[in-house]
Amino acid sequence: MNITTRTVLRHFLARLYMELDSSETASIDPFFETFFTKGELKEIIHTSYDAKKLKDLDLDAMDKEELLEVIEDDSIILDYFMEQWNAQTCSHCEITQPSVRTTLEQLSLQSHYLWCKRPEQWNAYDLSNYRSLQVKAGKICRVYGIYMASVKAEDVEKVTTPPNRFYDSQELAETALQELIAEKNFSPEELHILSLFAGR
Repeated sequence: MNITTRTVLRHFLARLYMELDSSETASIDPFFETFFTKGELKEIIHTSYDAKKLKDLDLDAMDKEELLEVIEDDSIILDYFMEQWNAQTCSHCEITQPSVRTTLEQLSLQSHYLWCKRPEQWNAYDLSNYRSLQVKAGKICRVYGIYMASVKAEDVEKVTTPPNRFYDSQELAETALQELIAEKNFSPEELHILSLFAGR
């Protein structure tokens, strides 16, 4: 799924969550009555409720119908899966020894030199090499954003206010940049395109 599709879907999912959460009638869609395993329902409850509420529940003694009654509302399910999606996307960008080994295992590269080299000892070549492997494994992709000219390429991942939108290709970003210059009266020297890696 490309970055544009993901961004649009997340936007509509966030709007749907707000509508469901503010609804005065809580309900579970019948689709979910047989969809989840008991373990999955318990995980949703553990993640969504605080320790005080969990203390009063004997989840192991409950059947699926009772677990769904505890969940009570579709907004809880949607919120859980949006959080899972965010966590997965962030974990794909992480560079820790376990995540490196998971990526290398996925690519059957257990003998790769990065298997034993700790990430804190990596140089620019190691990082570039690993990013290429992450792309090959489908964990990250290169995306393009429009930034003020004062933002340097080496600082792109530290920007606290990233662009509202990232583009899947340099060409698409160039088109958007030209439209932005024409519509918002920026001069060509004020803006430029920078790329970075984003989790899938």
